[in-house]
Amino acid sequence: MIQRKKGCSSLFGAFNRKKNNAQRLENSYTIAKDQREGREKNQHDGDLQQQQDLNSNTKSSPSKSTKFSKEIKDEEIVGMKAFEKLLTSYDKEEHNSQIDENNYNLRSQRRLEGQLISTDPFTSLVYAESGDKLRETGLRKVIPWLNENPSKHEDYFVVISDPRNKSLELRDLMKNFSYKLPKDILKRTIFINSDTPAESRKWLKKNNVQKLEIYSDENRDWMQEYSALGEERWSMCMFVLADKAIQKLDFELNVYTALNTVTNAVRDFK
Repeated sequence: MIQRKKGCSSLFGAFNRKKNNAQRLENSYTIAKDQREGREKNQHDGDLQQQQDLNSNTKSSPSKSTKFSKEIKDEEIVGMKAFEKLLTSYDKEEHNSQIDENNYNLRSQRRLEGQLISTDPFTSLVYAESGDKLRETGLRKVIPWLNENPSKHEDYFVVISDPRNKSLELRDLMKNFSYKLPKDILKRTIFINSDTPAESRKWLKKNNVQKLEIYSDENRDWMQEYSALGEERWSMCMFVLADKAIQKLDFELNVYTALNTVTNAVRDFK
């Protein structure tokens, strides 16, 4: 509990510092803008007097004042665009911080190894290949202890999930697993993402990836029920499920070591 409070304090402290930096930057920009406007006015007044001394019948190029004003406006437009982009990035960081805060709050409800689980959340998943919900019939095929064949009741299955839309890490992992993960483990592994079934089918076809069971959890209902949102940020999670319980789990599955992590988790369970 103490560690969680410390983590939350650190997180919000970092976020407040970012907001303060944004405020200071905005104040600096306002001051710089006022200074530029002052220089523009002084330059304009001087050029105006010079222009009055020129022969009105002589055609010439635009005055220095006009050029200077245009340069100032161009600089201002560029500056404003950069500033708006920066503020947008702070908005995104604030959103991510709120996600992290939710993750901290979920820690009190974290799933633990050995904990019994409910299979009900699986019924909301949509099979990417067909676009159909898993429902009760599908559950019996995916979850060993619900299978009609009693000999499979002692079997296990692996779940890899990722709450991020079009997650590059998950996609890299799936491509890697499709030809490197031992076949006896791969056929017992399902992948849960937050993409639409159509998006998953499109990716599978484009990358010529086969023999993967992908399920869509667009509203992240399953992920929230299984606290599969990562440790301190949204990330991939791994579950080894068997005998109505969580046998092994990893809330921060690393894409570079995932192959060994899953293989070792299954081996240790057996």
